[in-house]
Amino acid sequence: MASMKLMPPAMPFLTLTYTSPTTPPYTHTTPLPPPTTTTTTASLAALHSSTRTLQAAVNALLTAKIAEDSRAAEKEGGAVNLQDEEEYGEEDGGEGEGP
Repeated sequence: MASMKLMPPAMPFLTLTYTSPTTPPYTHTTPLPPPTTTTTTASLAALHSSTRTLQAAVNALLTAKIAEDSRAAEKEGGAVNLQDEEEYGEEDGGEGEGP
Protein backbone atom coordinates (compact mmCIF):
# COMPACT_ATOMS: atom_id res chain seq x y z
CA MET A 1 0.00 0.00 0.00
CA ALA A 2 1.40 3.40 -0.96
CA SER A 3 1.56 6.13 1.62
CA MET A 4 1.45 9.85 1.05
CA LYS A 5 3.38 12.43 3.02
CA LEU A 6 2.13 15.95 3.10
CA MET A 7 5.01 18.37 2.73
CA PRO A 8 4.74 21.89 4.08
CA PRO A 9 4.57 24.49 1.33
CA ALA A 10 7.93 25.86 0.27
CA MET A 11 8.91 29.19 1.80
CA PRO A 12 8.39 31.92 -0.81
CA PHE A 13 11.18 34.35 -1.62
CA LEU A 14 11.49 37.69 -3.37
CA THR A 15 14.67 37.59 -5.47
CA LEU A 16 16.40 40.19 -7.59
CA THR A 17 19.40 39.62 -9.85
CA TYR A 18 21.34 42.63 -11.16
CA THR A 19 23.61 42.03 -14.14
CA SER A 20 26.14 44.37 -15.66
CA PRO A 21 28.66 43.93 -18.46
CA THR A 22 31.46 45.12 -16.14
CA THR A 23 30.69 43.34 -12.86
CA PRO A 24 29.62 39.87 -11.79
CA PRO A 25 25.88 39.34 -11.26
CA TYR A 26 24.49 40.43 -7.90
CA THR A 27 21.59 38.50 -6.37
CA HIS A 28 19.61 39.52 -3.31
CA THR A 29 16.94 37.26 -1.84
CA THR A 30 14.46 38.18 0.87
CA PRO A 31 12.24 35.50 2.42
CA LEU A 32 8.50 36.08 2.54
CA PRO A 33 6.09 34.57 5.03
CA PRO A 34 3.94 31.85 3.53
CA PRO A 35 0.71 33.29 2.14
CA THR A 36 -2.53 32.31 3.78
CA THR A 37 -6.04 32.80 2.55
CA THR A 38 -7.15 34.43 5.78
CA THR A 39 -4.44 37.09 5.97
CA THR A 40 -4.20 38.59 2.51
CA THR A 41 -3.56 42.03 3.99
CA ALA A 42 -0.70 40.68 6.11
CA SER A 43 0.78 38.86 3.10
CA LEU A 44 0.67 42.04 1.02
CA ALA A 45 2.20 44.05 3.87
CA ALA A 46 5.05 41.53 4.10
CA LEU A 47 5.58 41.71 0.34
CA HIS A 48 5.66 45.50 0.52
CA SER A 49 8.21 45.41 3.35
CA SER A 50 10.37 42.89 1.52
CA THR A 51 10.26 45.00 -1.63
CA ARG A 52 11.53 48.02 0.32
CA THR A 53 14.34 45.88 1.79
CA LEU A 54 15.25 44.73 -1.71
CA GLN A 55 15.15 48.32 -3.00
CA ALA A 56 17.52 49.45 -0.23
CA ALA A 57 19.95 46.64 -1.12
CA VAL A 58 19.90 47.62 -4.81
CA ASN A 59 20.37 51.31 -3.96
CA ALA A 60 23.41 50.43 -1.82
CA LEU A 61 24.83 48.28 -4.62
CA LEU A 62 24.37 51.01 -7.24
CA THR A 63 25.77 53.72 -4.95
CA ALA A 64 28.90 51.62 -4.40
CA LYS A 65 29.16 50.96 -8.16
CA ILE A 66 28.91 54.69 -8.94
CA ALA A 67 31.64 55.47 -6.41
CA GLU A 68 33.85 52.72 -7.84
CA ASP A 69 33.33 53.92 -11.42
CA SER A 70 33.98 57.54 -10.39
CA ARG A 71 37.26 56.60 -8.70
CA ALA A 72 38.32 54.61 -11.77
CA ALA A 73 37.47 57.53 -14.10
CA GLU A 74 39.40 59.98 -11.92
CA LYS A 75 42.47 57.70 -11.89
CA GLU A 76 42.34 57.55 -15.68
CA GLY A 77 42.13 61.35 -15.80
CA GLY A 78 38.60 61.35 -17.13
CA ALA A 79 35.86 63.63 -15.97
CA VAL A 80 32.86 62.27 -14.14
CA ASN A 81 29.61 63.00 -15.97
CA LEU A 82 27.13 64.02 -13.25
CA GLN A 83 24.09 63.41 -15.43
CA ASP A 84 25.25 59.84 -16.07
CA GLU A 85 25.59 59.38 -12.30
CA GLU A 86 22.07 60.68 -11.70
CA GLU A 87 20.65 58.23 -14.25
CA TYR A 88 22.84 55.28 -13.22
CA GLY A 89 20.77 52.11 -13.15
CA GLU A 90 17.70 53.82 -14.62
CA GLU A 91 15.96 52.18 -17.54
CA ASP A 92 15.28 54.13 -20.72
CA GLY A 93 11.94 55.90 -20.81
CA GLY A 94 11.55 55.68 -17.04
CA GLU A 95 8.01 56.95 -16.66
CA GLY A 96 7.37 57.57 -13.01
CA GLU A 97 9.53 56.63 -10.12
CA GLY A 98 9.34 54.14 -7.28
CA PRO A 99 7.14 54.57 -4.22
